[in-house]
Amino acid sequence: MTWPRAWRALAAGVIATGTDPVHRALDGLLAEADRPGEQHDLAMRAHIALLQVALHRARSLPASLAAAEGRARVHVGAFRLLVDEKFRETRRIADYADALGISQTHLSRVCRQVLGASALTVIERRIALEARRQLLFSTLSIKQIGAGLGYDDPAYFTRMLKRVLGVPPLTFRRQADR
Repeated sequence: MTWPRAWRALAAGVIATGTDPVHRALDGLLAEADRPGEQHDLAMRAHIALLQVALHRARSLPASLAAAEGRARVHVGAFRLLVDEKFRETRRIADYADALGISQTHLSRVCRQVLGASALTVIERRIALEARRQLLFSTLSIKQIGAGLGYDDPAYFTRMLKRVLGVPPLTFRRQADR
């Protein structure tokens, strides 16, 4: 079980930075609470201690780090909005970085820091989301879907989708039809 979204938001509002370890500690505590058994009380005390350490460490981080993390989140939020608007037009990281007024390197760095994924992965995931929708809800061929999403080479589009979806697009469509 994961910590409720509203509580995660509250933790993010109270703690300026370093909320990921706090969330992991909360998730561990809740998971243990849901499975009582042998040495349950000891395990619960250990999870509570880990949560206390995570909270203390998050509270102790310097304000400059919190400000930098805040700027990174702003850049990533703006990037994701831009990807939602422009994913059909461009996959080039340089185009997005220029639109945001930051370097490609910085864009990739903040994406990895905040999302745990590269900027290109964010773009490809958005394209794959749209491709999934079209595979499920249209009768367009894979070549037509790829062309509509800016891929001139159907083989390259198919390889990208296979990497992101885990299966080739035709297999994805067939599995969804079952």
